[in-house]
Amino acid sequence: YEKIIKRKDRIQLISKMAKEIIIHQFNKKYSSSVLQRYINMLNEDIKNIKPNDHLKIYKETYGEIIDECKRTAK
Repeated sequence: YEKIIKRKDRIQLISKMAKEIIIHQFNKKYSSSVLQRYINMLNEDIKNIKPNDHLKIYKETYGEIIDECKRTAK
């Protein structure tokens, strides 16, 4: 925790870790569905919340998870 919290890229690092967990531990179809709904909510939040850099990172990460789930589900 101490090493992570001091890093400037901590949000990206935690997002990458979450991405790996979600892709490998949850049903891909379910993950895609839930994350797509969450991305839709994030789009609204990004418009209304400033600063919103963290929200943009989450949106990008969840989009990558959806893409990976679609690729590996085939």
